[in-house]
Amino acid sequence: MVVLEQNTSSIQKTKMGYEFFGKEVSSNSIITYTKTNAQVSYDLNKMKIKVDSINKKLLITELPDADIRITPSVEIQSVDDSFLTGSLRKTLKTSPKKQKIPR
Repeated sequence: MVVLEQNTSSIQKTKMGYEFFGKEVSSNSIITYTKTNAQVSYDLNKMKIKVDSINKKLLITELPDADIRITPSVEIQSVDDSFLTGSLRKTLKTSPKKQKIPR
């Protein structure tokens, strides 16, 4: 089994604004921190090979299908209170400060 793994993270700021006759009336923003883990694995027992003993080469003729897993995690770092409405505001106030999106 061979496993390749990569971790990435980024911070995104989403800003929404409303204009009325060309002037900004309101502006709201939310900052999120996203972490992602990606894994690609191959079961080498299913690999097909040929041996060239004359030229001393090992030729891979077929690789098995890759098993790909992507695991994201999103945390809310900062929320402009006016960004939220109704049930989302109530959910964030009653939950822990950092929210995680389930997989």
